[in-house]
Amino acid sequence: MWNVLAKMLYRRPSTHVGLDISSCSVKIAEVANRKGVFVLNQIGVADIPESIVQENGFADKVELGALIRNLMGASGITCREVTAGLGGRNVFSRELSMPKMEEQEMKEALKWDIGQYVPFPPDTYYYDFAVLGPNDGGTEVKVLVVAAPRENVDYLREVCRIAELNLQAVDFEALALKRTLAAQENIMIVDIGTEVCQVVVYRDSCPALVRTIPIGGRQFTGIVMDVLNLTFGEAEAFKVKERNLLPQLKESEEEIPELQQQIKILADELGREIRRTLEYYQMQNSQGKITPIYLTGGGALIDRLTIAVNTHIHIPVVKHDPFTHFRTAVYYDQQYIDDVDSRLAIAVGLGMRGVRNGN
Repeated sequence: MWNVLAKMLYRRPSTHVGLDISSCSVKIAEVANRKGVFVLNQIGVADIPESIVQENGFADKVELGALIRNLMGASGITCREVTAGLGGRNVFSRELSMPKMEEQEMKEALKWDIGQYVPFPPDTYYYDFAVLGPNDGGTEVKVLVVAAPRENVDYLREVCRIAELNLQAVDFEALALKRTLAAQENIMIVDIGTEVCQVVVYRDSCPALVRTIPIGGRQFTGIVMDVLNLTFGEAEAFKVKERNLLPQLKESEEEIPELQQQIKILADELGREIRRTLEYYQMQNSQGKITPIYLTGGGALIDRLTIAVNTHIHIPVVKHDPFTHFRTAVYYDQQYIDDVDSRLAIAVGLGMRGVRNGN
C-alpha cells in the first residue's frame, strides 16, 4: 500500500524539493539542510493554463507533467526527490486517543477501525498515522490519522512520473505549513488560495481543526476585473502590486472609492468567517488560547488585508513569512522574495519534510 505520509525514519538527503500543485498554479522549492541551517536553493512558480484543465477539475496529466518538468529546468533545480502536498477537501485528518501499543499493533488496530473515522467510501482512500505523544494520564497516546482519496494520490504519482520526478511522499499541507513556523504550539494559519481559504488551528503543534472557507484570491481578482474593466491577468497583477487596495481605517465610507469599498466588503466577510472558526474552536476547547493568526497563500499578498481581518479579531493577525528561518540564495532579489513568499509557504514546508529530522 502507498503511504500517504512518508515513513519518519530514513536517511534523509541533503536537498529535497517541495511540490505544491493548486487549482491554477505550480510552486516548487528546493530546500537544503546545511549543518542544521535550512537553505532555500531554488524556487519556481508557474501558472496552469486553463486550456489544460479538464471537466473533472484536474489538469491533463501529460501537459501538467511537462509544465513541471520545464519549470524545474527553468528554475535550475537538479534534485529529483520530491514531496507533494494535499489539503483542503482532499484530505481528512483526525486526532485519536488510543491505548499504548507497539507500532505494528496500532497499525493492525487501525486497519479494522479506520472506517468509523474516515468519511470516504471504503477502499477509495489511502491512510497513514503518526503517534504524537502521550495523552493525559499516561495510559493512552495521541494519534494523528490522515486519509486522502486514492484518485488524488494516484494522480500526483502519475504526474510526477511524467515530470521525471521521484515522489517520496504525499504530505498533509497543514503539516507542511506548520514546519515553516517557529516552535509555537497554539496558533492559527489561514492559507488564502485561489478558490478557497484553508484554516488550520494547531493545538500543541498538531492540527486540531481544519476548515475550508469558500473565499479565495479569485474573488478579490473578480472585483478588480468588474470595477476597473480589466482582463483576469491585468486584474491579478493589479491586485498584487496595488498598495492601496483596502482603505485605511480612519477613512470615512463617503471618501472610499468603489473598488476599495467592494474589496473591503469581501475582506470583512473573510474576517468574520475566521472569527467564527476561532470562536467555535474555543467553545470546544475552553483552555485553547490561540495567538497569533498567520495569513499565507497568494491572497495574503493583498495590501492591508491583515489589518482588515484584525478589525474582527482581538488577537494579532500577521502575514506569514515562510523564509524567516532560512538562508536564501544570494542571486534572488529581495523584492522578488517578498512578492512570492506567501505563495511558496506550502512548497517550502514540503521541501523541509525531506531534509529535517522528525515531521
